[in-house]
Amino acid sequence: MKLTTRSRYGLRAMTYIASKAGEGPIPTTEIAENLSLSDNYLEQLLRALKRDGFLRSIRGVKGGYELTQDPGEIKVLDLLKTLEGDLWLSDCTQCGECPGGNTNCPTRLIIRKMSLAIENAVDDETLADMAEIYKAV
Repeated sequence: MKLTTRSRYGLRAMTYIASKAGEGPIPTTEIAENLSLSDNYLEQLLRALKRDGFLRSIRGVKGGYELTQDPGEIKVLDLLKTLEGDLWLSDCTQCGECPGGNTNCPTRLIIRKMSLAIENAVDDETLADMAEIYKAV
């Protein structure tokens, strides 16, 4: 599995915003400049994260984006699902097209196991965890 730039950039932006939690709204231009991201692409990602309730936007001169909840309550897995959609490695795990409708297809079973392992690996990680690492670097 290879995450797209959408996930990588979205997680970087959310980590930056989390590292500034409590400082008020963070302007998109500041985020883009500090992370070397395109303003337009960043805005698309932030809108998706806002739509799913992770961010709120504040208009005006001192406007920008801020988290809607504590970074320790935001799961990295949930952010990835917003940014990527389904994290399953293959549609094979849900298609039901195995010969004879065999749900015990070895390929299906191993891909399902791998997909669950990926989800479990990030399920306990929070945005606060990522922000701590960001601040330390």
